[in-house]
Amino acid sequence: GRERERRTPLCVCLFVSDSLVCHRKEVDVLTDIVSSQLCVGNWKFMEAILALQSTHNRLAGWNGIIAVGHEVALFPVRHGARSSVAPPSLTHTPYLYKWLCKFHTSLLSKFSLYFHNVLSEHASVYDMRHLFSRLDYDYINGFVSIIRQTPAVCMCLIFNANDLRDFKGPEYRLPDSPTPLLTGLQSYPLIIAIPMVTQCS
Repeated sequence: GRERERRTPLCVCLFVSDSLVCHRKEVDVLTDIVSSQLCVGNWKFMEAILALQSTHNRLAGWNGIIAVGHEVALFPVRHGARSSVAPPSLTHTPYLYKWLCKFHTSLLSKFSLYFHNVLSEHASVYDMRHLFSRLDYDYINGFVSIIRQTPAVCMCLIFNANDLRDFKGPEYRLPDSPTPLLTGLQSYPLIIAIPMVTQCS
């Protein structure tokens, strides 16, 4: 009986410690994923890449965290799957973790759309199709399907840069590079046009 009483505080401390680690992981992942959303939405290429990668690393690190009240590893990280942090079965995983994984994969799909032209300058058409096919949703093929099924000539996605004072374009630029002054139609740069920009004119 005395040995059990002596061990109880230690078990409680370990449980509280694990709970604090879990909560800290949740806050860190949520902070990074919101930052990723803002960077993608504000069309900041390098910042978006770093934020998305940080979110991926934190989700992968959450893989071995002890579940609530049980010493059960969530699941092994699967590299090469549609989402390298998404589990093959979400039956025994926390709902918050499932939501964060889905949020992360949706941001990857959005990133592929917003920075398609930038990425296409550094990758072949085959590589682009191969990588995009592994996303949860391929916006490019989705837009192409809409154009084929409707009388639409093309689809254009326009970015509103009016309220962004430090906007320098989607490409990576040095931090000390001057910020171009955008006026008039220049404040509405073209993110992407499908099938071709010339067909929209």
